[in-house]
Amino acid sequence: MATSAVQGADSSAKTTKQVVSKARRAEAIRDRALTRLNTAVKRAEALKPGPSKEHAEAQVAKLRADVATKTVDADSAIKLAQSATAEQSELESRAREARLRAWPLSIMVSLKTQRIYVRQGFEQVLEVPAVIHEPEKPIGTHAFYATEAATGARGWLGVTVQRGADEEPHTLLDRISLPDEVTAKLASSAWLGSALIVSDEAPYKETAAGTDFIVVLSNEPQGALKIRTPEQSRSVTQGPPPRQQTIRAYRSTAQDHQFRHPLGFFP
Repeated sequence: MATSAVQGADSSAKTTKQVVSKARRAEAIRDRALTRLNTAVKRAEALKPGPSKEHAEAQVAKLRADVATKTVDADSAIKLAQSATAEQSELESRAREARLRAWPLSIMVSLKTQRIYVRQGFEQVLEVPAVIHEPEKPIGTHAFYATEAATGARGWLGVTVQRGADEEPHTLLDRISLPDEVTAKLASSAWLGSALIVSDEAPYKETAAGTDFIVVLSNEPQGALKIRTPEQSRSVTQGPPPRQQTIRAYRSTAQDHQFRHPLGFFP
């Protein structure tokens, strides 16, 4: 469905480009004809009565007929281009909707902003106020993923990344009331791979077009990745330990075990 819709939109875009280009050429031809007509009119008006003036006026009449023909052609080409452009816009809208429906849904509930964010196809599709009971209590950071068992039964897998005031994930979900529009979106588009994220924090500033939600934990640095001085293992028979290079860090040494690498966590 999504593939055929995108292919249809691409084909329409090529056709529209050709039609618009033809309309622009027709407009340019009409404008040049108008310029020739205006020049001929001025020349005819400047002449005194006589054979030369009669010849110039005949030329003006001929140019007027040519301008009328070219104006009709240009108007027809412009209307065709406008129709093709409107059709292309409609097909692109359908293709976008089809592409979005082919992507899992991501919903984030932020205690900090008191809002619910909905993304699909790496694009934001909805943002509404959140109703979170007992907002003074921290929520932590939790993710719930739509899964499918071998039997075909569907469910949700909960992962606690950072615990809040509530002991169990289902307890914190009881504190959140989803608006009807979010519930409807979740019911119609939440298939395998969809995610519901609940966090004390707002979506990180790098969450944008082309990304899913980026969330930074409350007890994590909000800036760049930390660079630490790694511990170097050595054999007892290798002599004295090599001199370690001092590298500036964004966390204290006591928090070295929390260093996050783009490809995973260092022990």
